[in-house]
Amino acid sequence: MAKDALGLEWNRKDPDDPLYTAMIWALSIGIVVVIATLLLTRPAPESFTELYFNNHTMLPEYISLNVSYPYSFTIHNLENANTTYNYTVSTEYYDMDYSCEKPELYLEQSNSSRISTTNDPTLYIKESQYNISFNYEIKDGDGRIAFRLLDINNSGKYQVIIDQKRSKAYFIAKDNVTAADIKSNLTINSFRMLMTKTNTTIIIDSQSFTIPTPKDYTHGFIQLETIDTYAEFTNFIIERKSIKMPVAIKIADSQYTVYKTENSNNSINTNTPINLTNYDIKATFRTVANNVMTLKLNNATTISYLKNSSQIVINDSNTLEKYYVDDSKPLKDITATVTNDSIKIYYNDVFITVIGNNNTIIVPSISYNNVTVSDFYVKANDAPITINYDISAPKETTAGLLTVDSLKYFKDNSGANASNSSKVLPSITNMTQGLNDDEISYLEEYYERAKISYDDYLITAVYTDRLRNGTLSVAMAGINGSIYLVDIYDKAANAKVTYIANNTEQYAIVNITPASVNRLTMDVKNNTLTISLNGKNIFNRKVDKYNDGVVLFDYGGMTLNSAQITNRNTGLITIFQKQLNLNCDPILTDRYVQSGTISVPDKNFTIIKDSVLFNSTFDIAKVQISLDNNQEIHFWTKLI
Repeated sequence: MAKDALGLEWNRKDPDDPLYTAMIWALSIGIVVVIATLLLTRPAPESFTELYFNNHTMLPEYISLNVSYPYSFTIHNLENANTTYNYTVSTEYYDMDYSCEKPELYLEQSNSSRISTTNDPTLYIKESQYNISFNYEIKDGDGRIAFRLLDINNSGKYQVIIDQKRSKAYFIAKDNVTAADIKSNLTINSFRMLMTKTNTTIIIDSQSFTIPTPKDYTHGFIQLETIDTYAEFTNFIIERKSIKMPVAIKIADSQYTVYKTENSNNSINTNTPINLTNYDIKATFRTVANNVMTLKLNNATTISYLKNSSQIVINDSNTLEKYYVDDSKPLKDITATVTNDSIKIYYNDVFITVIGNNNTIIVPSISYNNVTVSDFYVKANDAPITINYDISAPKETTAGLLTVDSLKYFKDNSGANASNSSKVLPSITNMTQGLNDDEISYLEEYYERAKISYDDYLITAVYTDRLRNGTLSVAMAGINGSIYLVDIYDKAANAKVTYIANNTEQYAIVNITPASVNRLTMDVKNNTLTISLNGKNIFNRKVDKYNDGVVLFDYGGMTLNSAQITNRNTGLITIFQKQLNLNCDPILTDRYVQSGTISVPDKNFTIIKDSVLFNSTFDIAKVQISLDNNQEIHFWTKLI
């Protein structure tokens, strides 16, 4: 063994030894393989694209027509390669279905006043001509009521002040004030404002005054306020676009309570004593022949409505009194106004009688037979307190939408009939037209299942016809011919109603005023057919036949948004399924698309500047940027 300089012995191999050389090469190759593996298995840099608006806080929330609104967006290429992007810019116009919207205004407590606030787009008025009306009842105090129109920044455009104590009304726009005398001894007062481009007319009860409409003062959000007073508002209606839109006025009050009730098929029991001194108990209902509706105040007092004899029967401490009443209204109500010493009884707001109150505990309940109850509540008359008894929701069912196009599917599509193009298709006035015996038998089976035999019902159809050139036909169709048929011709602005009266087929042609979104109703009761479009009555006649048929639709050049029928005897609502929403969602009316291509080098970005110009009316609109890799960004805007 060889020794080194320190005297240590080493077993030194010969450098020319083959084994020694192989070990060196193996170690070297191993190191190279490890390094290569680390290099080759290292994850590649992540690749993606960023798409975003520049100055997104400056995107327009409200716009005016025929004004160009600039915007820009950035495409940032982080794909690790030079990339060419295909992009589209789409602008979609939507209309709100005002005919089925029921927006709400909440009056919130603020010191000695209640004031409403809202950003609901359906409550933004952008028309130059509209009507607003409501009823108000001052419950407490002698302050003022204010009705205002606000711009999008909540600044007032004008206001109407009603000062009952001073018997004055004021119209205030900037520094201009118009005053008018008002006098009324009514419990419930009415307010109506008729706004046009030139004149504004204010009508309070039966007194009115007219002033020139201030320039640019017709558009904005509505607002209500009560000042040093407590008032309740009812029947709030906005009339615009030929549509009457109801607005529910809600009072933010901690003393508003909803009580769950014990409901059965024939009764609603509250089980909660009323701890008030001056209040109304009210039940609103609808009946059919020979039914009874009873409001029970306690074990000693009941108030019953008898349909078969048109009587109100009051049973109080074994004393029975009967009163004949007007039975012409289909919707009825019983009201008991309770104080410490008396109970006044009303039927359809008409005073019936007054009975004594022995200060017994009142736990109201109602009982009925085959009656639809729509409302049951207690309301204090000297304080903002309301107890609303929960009523079960109406029963709903769905059915297929029966159209002329769908009738052809009752035809036998097999064998020779499938290729027999000479056969006549069924029509809205003759469902069996062109069908063979087997096909008619199949249709008759469906007809028996789906036919309407109600004697009190309401058909509703909502449709969109932005270009005003579509047609809509709705029929109560019998198996051997239409029972009645309503044809709507938007382009001609008229409607044709075909019906049976005095055993002969008759028709009437009436003028109509179509809107972009329309609500058509066919109301049948007491053998009378009443037809309305957008809340305006266009037809009212006695008819020989009105049921034992199916509801059949036909439409072209328009969109049928929803359709349903309500059986008012039972409260059953049948919704005819349709291809679009049944929930009053915004309705797409127009869509414009432009395309572009841009090449962006790797690790670079490109800013694309563009602008949008709106030149036709809408309620809300969506501007969307889309890339061919399925990325998209968008913003919404509203028309003012």
